Amino acid sequence: MTQSTMSRDSIQRKDQGYIPMNIQMIQTIMEKGKPYVISNIGVDNITLVAKVKSLSPNIYKYCKTQNSPEVVSDKGGSIEMTLEDETGTINGIIFKRTGAESVKPILGFEPKLNSYAFIIGSLMNFNGNDVIVVARMQNVNEYSFVVMHRVQIFWAFLVRNGIMHANINEKPSSDFAERLNQADNDDYAQLNKDQRIIMEYIKNKELGTGVHKDEIFKACRLGNDITRNALDQLVEYGFLYTNAECDIFYLT
Repeated sequence: MTQSTMSRDSIQRKDQGYIPMNIQMIQTIMEKGKPYVISNIGVDNITLVAKVKSLSPNIYKYCKTQNSPEVVSDKGGSIEMTLEDETGTINGIIFKRTGAESVKPILGFEPKLNSYAFIIGSLMNFNGNDVIVVARMQNVNEYSFVVMHRVQIFWAFLVRNGIMHANINEKPSSDFAERLNQADNDDYAQLNKDQRIIMEYIKNKELGTGVHKDEIFKACRLGNDITRNALDQLVEYGFLYTNAECDIFYLT
């Protein structure tokens, strides 16, 4: 079966989670049309770290921590933006109810042009344009997070091509992969005790479907405030991803 005649059934779709990408990768995938795939893997959700180059003015109605140029009345059904990284530029969109009082994807987000943001979203052709439908948007305050995302893109490439295994219990298929795996053994050395406890628990429980925050609170017994703060930091550092509601956590 050639790639051009590949059926939907032949695409791997199970437990793919969020795939870290840059804009050039996204555009290459979307140029080929649906179903969106990379290395024969169905692309449902992606993560992106990019600079925010433009924002529709109505975002300031929902982000009140920022002194906006002008808060406009919002009668639209979306918030639009332009995102840029070192590989290209793409538009993003957040769909919402007209007259909504809050918009979940940008809860806690502070709009800053020409600053980096962490995006969780899906791919869509909207009105003839390829866009990212944003499910979650967070400020990136440390450049190390940008670098970490680039490392995650490379790591995901190794996994997709069989050089590395996503399951740490699997034996790597080559000497090169084995050396990389050994170098990764002390991945949590820079984390504090609470963060390491949470990471060890999620690592042993997470099977691609995520772990709910209530389960983490109950199992780790660190106190809800400490656990919530540690989870937020682990997402910011790039060790975990979360869904739009911030209640299910996935390993990167």
